Amino acid sequence: MRALLVAVLLILPFPVWAAEQVGLVLLAIGQVEAVDAQGEARALQRKSPLYDGDLLRTGEGGRLQVRFTDGGLVSVKPASEFRIAEYSFDKDDREKDNAVFELLKGGMRTVTGQVGKHDKDDYSVRTVVATIGIRGTHYELQLCDVSCAGQRNAPPGLVGRVLDGRIHVSGQSDAKDIPKGQYFSLSQTGGSSIVLSDEPPAGFVEDTDDPAGGTPSPSSEGGEDTSSSDAGSKGSEPGDGSVTGSDDVLDPQLSNALDTQVIDSTAAGSLTNNAAGFVGNAPSGSVVLVSMTEQNSSGGYKPSSGYVKADGANQIQLSTIGAVGNVPTKIYYLGDAAGDCQPCTFDSGTAVLTGIGGDAIGVNWGRWSGGLSLSENGVAVSSSNFDYIYSDKITPLSVVAAQTGLLTYYYVGGTAPVTENGLTAAYTSGSISIDFSNDSVTGAVLSMSGFADFRSINLSLDAAQSLTSVVGGDALLISGSCAGGGPCSSYPSMTGEMNMTFVGSNADAIISSFSASGNNGSSDVTVSGTALFTPSGG
Repeated sequence: MRALLVAVLLILPFPVWAAEQVGLVLLAIGQVEAVDAQGEARALQRKSPLYDGDLLRTGEGGRLQVRFTDGGLVSVKPASEFRIAEYSFDKDDREKDNAVFELLKGGMRTVTGQVGKHDKDDYSVRTVVATIGIRGTHYELQLCDVSCAGQRNAPPGLVGRVLDGRIHVSGQSDAKDIPKGQYFSLSQTGGSSIVLSDEPPAGFVEDTDDPAGGTPSPSSEGGEDTSSSDAGSKGSEPGDGSVTGSDDVLDPQLSNALDTQVIDSTAAGSLTNNAAGFVGNAPSGSVVLVSMTEQNSSGGYKPSSGYVKADGANQIQLSTIGAVGNVPTKIYYLGDAAGDCQPCTFDSGTAVLTGIGGDAIGVNWGRWSGGLSLSENGVAVSSSNFDYIYSDKITPLSVVAAQTGLLTYYYVGGTAPVTENGLTAAYTSGSISIDFSNDSVTGAVLSMSGFADFRSINLSLDAAQSLTSVVGGDALLISGSCAGGGPCSSYPSMTGEMNMTFVGSNADAIISSFSASGNNGSSDVTVSGTALFTPSGG
């Protein structure tokens, strides 16, 4: 048996051990790919994993920003090649730290992470002209070959600048430390010396998405050993080995460019701005909560609800419909994991907007009916309605975290809850209870009645959940029952979910979407809608 196992391992055409993830793509624009150590290429998108040995390539107009497990950030410029030659980081055993990168073509900018802080020899960037070492820093390199040099009217070689900290450049004939604020150049011609300057050298291209000054990392008092990886971080601490859930970006200008880019809902490209009354894309940080009732090919129904935050990869297109402004007419949502909306899209198309309403706090809601299009992972989804509640006045997480005590928010409005057969509730009440001091959602209740078939639906929170997680996009789990007439005469139980987040400068209100379903033994029973809650209840 052992001999057979060895023989099988020897003839396998690929490694049987999974490569260890060393980083994560934060932003991806245009044609970008990774080529692994076996020569296999794969397209990259936001949140794609990166592995030791990967060669990162960007096409003309392509851009990448990545974060490594030590908290280091790298921005790869258009028409560039950047290799992760060697990488190892273990926060519990810093003797294993090692990062060797290779800039083979084009340009890059980086804020270094934890590797190199324990031992500066653990970090280097190699080029054909020179090798770069660090002293805790934020710097940029541009490697120009013969073709590039002709276009830039400059000699082939390496140019760069230091935005924070200090780097050490080792060429063929000399080596120099380059301090903060200095540019440098080194010709590819043998025997050339490193030249320092206060102004950009010939061949250095200022980047409109990567402005001078950029996002310098906070310096320590001496300016030498900068904790660069802390720049702009949120969520997990830099250097904790985590690469999930981070939206840190090295170049805020690049992030802004993504936020204003309109992404196609069905294919690579741009959403056409053909919605009547098109205004533009929702600003970064805006949130739309949605709900709908999907119908499958066998005639069954499945309600769903969700949370979409405009953040670069996820887009919300706004229009003015009649006298109503800031109406979401198209949405592109890219989920966090394979199978979770890769992507999911909405287009109002020729649908009719009904059930509109809003609040002066900066919230509006409505229901699109008929003529709309939905897709999930590229597959069309059938739904007769699409409810939304939108706001660009989302309460910052830091403000939510600063709240204390217990507070209950009461239902004041939203789209009328709608059932699987299109009936709407005439009466809705409810509340959401928050224990700010203990970071907990302790209760949620929704009561709906006045349907044409005389059913009534009551839903409540299953158990207390983390407030931070829920505000970050996790759903509250709810359950209850349907009673009365129509398909609810047998009192079927129902389960579902509710999404929520705070709006206003001081967590003044809650916007929410919800959906729930059950089955009476012969048919599906569903309900979905959106809601606004305030402490005063209106």
